[in-house]
Amino acid sequence: MANDLANKIKNYRIDNNLTLDELAHKSGVSRATLARIENGQANPTMKTIRAVEQVAFRCDNEYPTIKFTVEGKPGSKGRPRFTSRGGHARTYTPKATTNYEAFVKFCAMNAIENNPEGWRRDGAYEVYIGAYFAIPKSRPKAYKGQALIGNIRPTTRPDVDNITKIICDALNGIAWVDDSQVVISYTEKIYADEERVVVLIKDITHPKDRWTRKR
Repeated sequence: MANDLANKIKNYRIDNNLTLDELAHKSGVSRATLARIENGQANPTMKTIRAVEQVAFRCDNEYPTIKFTVEGKPGSKGRPRFTSRGGHARTYTPKATTNYEAFVKFCAMNAIENNPEGWRRDGAYEVYIGAYFAIPKSRPKAYKGQALIGNIRPTTRPDVDNITKIICDALNGIAWVDDSQVVISYTEKIYADEERVVVLIKDITHPKDRWTRKR
C-alpha cells in the first residue's frame, strides 16, 4: 500500500514535469521527505498525501509562469564598497555582483522572449529559487549519497537572503517593475552534481484584482 502511494506521488511529479524542488515548493512538503518517499526510505503520511493532492487539483495553469536556469555557482549580493576620490566618498557595487546580475537578466529575458503567452511586469508574483551547490570533494561517499537525496544541505555561505536578493534585484525591470511586487518567496540551498540556480516565477495577480495592474 505504501509503495503504491509512493509510486503515485512519483508518477504525478514526472507526468507533470515537476522537479522534487518544485513539488516541494508547491506542496509545502520538504524536498528531503519527498526524496525519501520516492526512494522507498519512508512511507507517506496522510498529511503528505493530502498536500500533494491539493497540488494536483490546484489550477496552477491559470497563472502565467516562467522558469529559467542560471548555470554555474550560485551568486550572492555583495555589500556596497566605499571609495574616496577628490575628497568625496562614493559607493559602488562589486564587479562580481554586477556581472552575475547581468547574467541573471540575460537568462530571464530569454525565458520571457520564449514564453508564448507573453509576460506582464505589473502584477503580483510568487518566486521559487533553488540554489544548487557542489558537494565538497573531501566528503566521503556516504555523505555524498545522503546529500544528493536532500538529507544533507549546504550550511555554508552564501545565505539564502543574499541569494534571494541578487536574483530579485537582477530581475527589476525584467520580470517586474520592482521586487516589492514579489509577495511570496521561497529559496532553498541544495547539493547537486552540477552547480546552478533554478528560478520559477508565477504571476499570481488575481483576475478580480482591479488595482495592482494600475501601476
